[in-house]
Amino acid sequence: MKGEAGQMTLEAILIIAVLLGGAMSVAKMAKSQHWMETLVSGPWKPVKAMIEDGTWNANNSKAYNPAMMSRHGTYRGDEVQGQGEAADPGQ
Repeated sequence: MKGEAGQMTLEAILIIAVLLGGAMSVAKMAKSQHWMETLVSGPWKPVKAMIEDGTWNANNSKAYNPAMMSRHGTYRGDEVQGQGEAADPGQ
């Protein structure tokens, strides 16, 4: 019984060393394979498309952006025809 006085401490240190080594190897593997990048950027793409362009379609979101449409309003409105220069019918 006298020889078992530090056995629990020794076993605790060995368990901590094994767990720390395992955690370090998993962290190294996660860093080399970019796990966090794929975990964060994957779900972020549709959210980014909704914030920027108003659609959940992340593949072609810029096509749905209102600023990219050929028609959009202005704060000045349309010019009145007949005043100043003649309006071009091709516009």
